[in-house]
Amino acid sequence: MGSTKLDLRDVDLPPGPVRIEVFTLMGDTKIIVPRDLPVRMSAFSLMADSRIDRNVNQQTRGAECWVEVSGFIMMGDVKVVAAD
Repeated sequence: MGSTKLDLRDVDLPPGPVRIEVFTLMGDTKIIVPRDLPVRMSAFSLMADSRIDRNVNQQTRGAECWVEVSGFIMMGDVKVVAAD
């Protein structure tokens, strides 16, 4: 019932998938990624919104590292955006 911001712009990520499990109940979660970091999302939304902005890379094929977002969102919002 609040908001969370996760900023991955200055994080050294290991090779392979980096898994982020979200649970958002009547709140907002914003994940900021570097422009070249691929992201996949498979979160379940109930009366909620989960989306990846169109300027975020979603092609994980051939990527050394990528982010996988999964979890549950109810009456809230999860958004992945690329850094400016």
